[in-house]
Amino acid sequence: MNASNRVTVPGLRAAKGRERLVAVTAYDFSLAKICDRAGVDIILVGDSGAMVGQGEATTEQHECAA
Repeated sequence: MNASNRVTVPGLRAAKGRERLVAVTAYDFSLAKICDRAGVDIILVGDSGAMVGQGEATTEQHECAA
């Protein structure tokens, strides 16, 4: 995405009531990337749903051993 395509807060305020925007929740980076390429205006990315779907007992961050 280049800077001219980015949605900004002032841009959202200007669009309010004038144009329709698309907003979705993506459960992981892969889905967020697909949504971005599809032209979704606003993407909320959260991994809590993905972590539960993958069987994690908690959404707390785990440290990885190097």
